[in-house]
Amino acid sequence: MLTGIITTEVVFVIILTLGLTALIMELFIPSFGIIGITGIYLIFESFLAIKNIDNIFLCLIISILLSLFISLIIIKIFFKNFDKNRLVLRDNMSKTKSKSVDTISLDLINKEGIVEKTLRPSGLVKIEGKLYNAVSFGDFISKSAIVKVERIEKNQIYVKEIK
Repeated sequence: MLTGIITTEVVFVIILTLGLTALIMELFIPSFGIIGITGIYLIFESFLAIKNIDNIFLCLIISILLSLFISLIIIKIFFKNFDKNRLVLRDNMSKTKSKSVDTISLDLINKEGIVEKTLRPSGLVKIEGKLYNAVSFGDFISKSAIVKVERIEKNQIYVKEIK
């Protein structure tokens, strides 16, 4: 579609530069591929119009250099204004900030516990003073309800509410 428009070296350089720049930007800016697809389309169209261009080698060199220059400027601006703290977790997790979950022993079968975090159908259950991840049999069990360990499969505790 753009092949008819690309008739001079200047237009060819502009379209190819835009395509190459868009392709380079796709590496640094997440856009679900929209920028990259646009870049590939512009590059494809400019190469279809090569037959209209006289000094193709010089135009390619100019386009590549311009693309690199423009991309470097855009990347520099992007990373200057970018909040790097959004990418890396700076907080330390410790046992005082989070609830720890103990390992599972087969001795827990038929023991009773109290729901610490509502089971929907999974949550936290305190059995003999220790916290465990547990799953109900599809039922919603509210906090502070008394439950009984029915079985343990594949390191998962299955509980049933005692009524």
